[in-house]
Amino acid sequence: MKMALLVFLITIASHAEGQIKDSPPNVDLLNLDKRDDTSKVIDLNIASFVTEEGNGQRPPSFPGGEIAFLKYLRNNIQYPIIAQKNKVEGMVVISFAIERDGSINFVKIDSSVSPEIDAEAKRVILNSPKWSPGYQNFKPVRVLYTITLNFSLKN
Repeated sequence: MKMALLVFLITIASHAEGQIKDSPPNVDLLNLDKRDDTSKVIDLNIASFVTEEGNGQRPPSFPGGEIAFLKYLRNNIQYPIIAQKNKVEGMVVISFAIERDGSINFVKIDSSVSPEIDAEAKRVILNSPKWSPGYQNFKPVRVLYTITLNFSLKN
């Protein structure tokens, strides 16, 4: 009997939005999908990195930290049956925005494996509980976060 194994690698690639006060975005920087899966192109105005804590900066965090995020992924991702039957394996790189209120709002598959695996990765990220938002200059900011999910079948 084959067992599905998921390995999670968190890539530290979070970008904070620029300090643009209520002005409409005007440059298509990321071409991310909206949460409602419409085909509209949106702009995030991602400008600088939130890299470390201190001086009014703090990266976003999942409730309970990285270990809790890994546990959430492990408990909620279901290896698609069709992908298991077809012996499809690989790494999905997925980016998403963590909004100022901690919600997950934009998702983009940066590196695809298969439509079924990509859809499962996207589903779990979109259903994530609210995060603690990132801060820059003591203000909450929108942050782009990237993770890698490794879907692997093992005997």
